[in-house]
Amino acid sequence: MVKFMVLNLGVEVLWGLSVCLMQLPEWLGRFWSSQFLQEVQHQVPQDSAQ
Repeated sequence: MVKFMVLNLGVEVLWGLSVCLMQLPEWLGRFWSSQFLQEVQHQVPQDSAQ
């Protein structure tokens, strides 16, 4: 039972990592654009935007 839980956890971690890798370019693009807009506008980032 413990081995099954560990295996399931490992699968979930690998799946999460794969999803993160697929979303990484989009996330970096959003982060870069938001940082760029903050530098241009000199505004404090809003918590709702995150």
